[in-house]
Amino acid sequence: MDNPSENLSQELIVLKSIYPEVSVTPTEISLRIDITPERPVELLLKPYIGDDEKVVRRTTSKFVDGIKFFSKLPVNTNTYKITSSWINRRTMHNIINDISEIIREAVENDMMDTVLYSICNYMLNEVSVKYLDDICENYSISTSKDSDFLKLERMFAKARLYNFRQNRFECSICLNVQDGAEEGILLDCEHSFCKKCFKEYAEVIINDDDVSKLQCPNCPPKNYQKLDQMNRNELKEFLFTRIFPRRILSQVISQELIIKYENLLNNQSFEKYKQFYPFSATECPRCNNWVFRDDLDDKLTRCFKCFFNFCFDCNHSWHGTVNYCGRKLNNVPLHVIEELTSENPNSVLRQKYEQMYGKHNIKLSIESHLSDLMFEEAIANDESLVKCPHCTTVITKSDGCNKMKCFVCSKNFCYLCETLLSSDHPYEHFTDLASKCYNKLFQGMPGMEDMQNNVQFM
Repeated sequence: MDNPSENLSQELIVLKSIYPEVSVTPTEISLRIDITPERPVELLLKPYIGDDEKVVRRTTSKFVDGIKFFSKLPVNTNTYKITSSWINRRTMHNIINDISEIIREAVENDMMDTVLYSICNYMLNEVSVKYLDDICENYSISTSKDSDFLKLERMFAKARLYNFRQNRFECSICLNVQDGAEEGILLDCEHSFCKKCFKEYAEVIINDDDVSKLQCPNCPPKNYQKLDQMNRNELKEFLFTRIFPRRILSQVISQELIIKYENLLNNQSFEKYKQFYPFSATECPRCNNWVFRDDLDDKLTRCFKCFFNFCFDCNHSWHGTVNYCGRKLNNVPLHVIEELTSENPNSVLRQKYEQMYGKHNIKLSIESHLSDLMFEEAIANDESLVKCPHCTTVITKSDGCNKMKCFVCSKNFCYLCETLLSSDHPYEHFTDLASKCYNKLFQGMPGMEDMQNNVQFM
């Protein structure tokens, strides 16, 4: 009588020769079935399943993870398992039922010596045909969980890279055909390069500090012409989406260069972003890390690198909402306020400015501007009121000469022309023949004009 283990070993050798994809040992068998969709599969993140219109995020892929079959030997209905990182339970259940049926028929017909052939043939030749639409769920997968979306997105990337490494490719720079598993770099745009060419290309651009040019040489460059037409989220995604993520760069260049690339690109992106939305980003005054601001009307700004809380208006440590800023560094530009307070303000432009500076900030700035205009008018109509030319404090002149001293900043200035005067010799302004206020120290003081020529200044 033949030894069962010898018969099984011979069977596996023949099986391996027929199906090279199969991995076998004397006690185990495993097999990966690649799935090739007829068209790209779309992955959607929705607020909740059933919403057919609103989509938070989406991505597509021509490559998906395969199905894995594993079994202890000899095989029976209790020794095998089928696994997949993404295929729906209904389809997996159907595949499991089909394999169990193959095993049951082999037992009933006393054909267990060929059952592994039947299973391998089914997995490699029938599953992807019979269940392709069910596997791909009509080529669209929806989830309402961020974690599931990220998991499936990683699966897409892994399947795409797996497919690339199983084949040869042509480098888009040197045009040589090489082995994807050993020498290839595959970009998200589907263009591929040999590691040597990509390394030289990336290092030259990063060392020249012109990191915005580090793009796929086969793809059209980023179009920076319509940035002013993007809202905050669109511009953020456009500027801060990395063309070359760390997982690609780390395959060819040093960690030091990667850090340099990311820092330069980050700073350039923030500078560009702030040109269009100046109140939506700022530098931390403690560590110089860039910080996004989502609520433009909330002055409290928190750096998530050094955890410093500071005021956006004055850049000092957070002083609460009751205490006012000593001096504002971030203000709504005057031309914006003037445009919004014109006779026929543009409603579209107003919405744009509210995105840039915040609705509440616009409102407060307009109120402050109108108040300042009224105050300026009051000053212009009241000769006893004058502004300090240094700190703009309004000062009342009730009597005395025209040499004024601000009670806030202690600066000397001329009441007549509002010129700042020398701290050591403030009266020279009235004795200098070239001064337009020469001999006018007491001008405007009742009964004092006759004394002007008899006064000697120290």
